[in-house]
Amino acid sequence: MAQGDRIGHLSCRCSRKRDREFIDQGDAIVCCVCGTIVRCKPPLMDIFESVCLCSTALPGVTTLVVDSVGNIVCTVCGRINRT
Repeated sequence: MAQGDRIGHLSCRCSRKRDREFIDQGDAIVCCVCGTIVRCKPPLMDIFESVCLCSTALPGVTTLVVDSVGNIVCTVCGRINRT
């Protein structure tokens, strides 16, 4: 994945579904619909669905990404969980 690449099927605060596309900005990924900025260190090493503290306000689970330095970041609230 390189800067400018798009990553699809992620959760975002602008949608209750996991259907948003984000674009790699080098030091973050940005939602193509609402512009939400998720600070992380691309390239992303993994993407998975799980529960975050922000999920209590939203139904179901959220998308978490593992960045190049091992941080696990929620694409809805931007919370960073270091490994």
